[in-house]
Amino acid sequence: LPPLPETTVFIDHPKLPGFGLWIASLIAGAALSVLFHARPKDIPTILISVMLAIAAAKLGAQWMVPLGPPFLGALAVGIFGNLYARWTRRPSLVPIVPGLLLLVPGSIGFNSLSAMLQRDVVSGIESAFTAILTASALAAGLLLSNTMLGPRTLRRPREESDKAKTSGQAFQPLKTLLDRGTEAQP
Repeated sequence: LPPLPETTVFIDHPKLPGFGLWIASLIAGAALSVLFHARPKDIPTILISVMLAIAAAKLGAQWMVPLGPPFLGALAVGIFGNLYARWTRRPSLVPIVPGLLLLVPGSIGFNSLSAMLQRDVVSGIESAFTAILTASALAAGLLLSNTMLGPRTLRRPREESDKAKTSGQAFQPLKTLLDRGTEAQP
């Protein structure tokens, strides 16, 4: 057989239109709703959370340092989750978990392990360090969102036993015993 001629063919792939990312994020949000067995009335909240995470990450990529996208995405999703918890009196994790799931780059950790197994230690450590910094940025965004706006502000009324503990009535039997002990002494 004669050798094949060496030719280079460049295929120009069409770019995804600008709205393609948002359609993909809606599909991802719907898939995460199914994955997490979300209640039907929570599906719009999950879709908003996923789209908010992507929008904040895109904004962070334009205006901030390299770790800005996960930080700003986690901050936005955390604030949205806390607002959701305040409005609905449901756990803030309903919108936070799906939103954060899209921000976590699991491939970085896999690439780090893969590089180390192939004895490319420098690249493996660099990827591991990037994964740790990304996880730290996500955690910092969530912590700041909880500092800025906690999940609940309304407190439930205390029960009678809690009122007794705070007013000192819970220690009444101990006080009586101590008073009796001092009366018996001369």
